[in-house]
Amino acid sequence: MNEQVSGERFVPKGAIAFFVALAVLYAMLWFAMYAELLGRR
Repeated sequence: MNEQVSGERFVPKGAIAFFVALAVLYAMLWFAMYAELLGRR
């Protein structure tokens, strides 16, 4: 259990990109539904 820590930090770029893309998708969906509801008034 004696692991050496190298100088570089692990950054999960794929997971970060996935969550950003998911947030953008949900924001676009929310704005589309909001615009649809505003159009019904």
